Amino acid sequence: MSEFFEADYVRDGLQNIHEIQEEVQDGFLHFHEYDDEEKAEHLALLDQLIEKQQLMYVRMKLSDDPGAKKIVKDMRAVSYTHLRA
Repeated sequence: MSEFFEADYVRDGLQNIHEIQEEVQDGFLHFHEYDDEEKAEHLALLDQLIEKQQLMYVRMKLSDDPGAKKIVKDMRAVSYTHLRA
């Protein structure tokens, strides 16, 4: 594993992203049952997830670590492929 992904702040950040992703996914299964306040809370959680993902992406993009650079490159390739489809 690369040095970037061995850093505690990166591991903690990725773990937090994973936990929020699971909570968001679980919530969307019951979204139709939520009242307006619960829907707003769930959407705020989704917004928090997106912010954390963006921050992690920027960290990887600015890193000199080869592993982080490869993930950014792969993410761009996947995004480009989906945009062309």
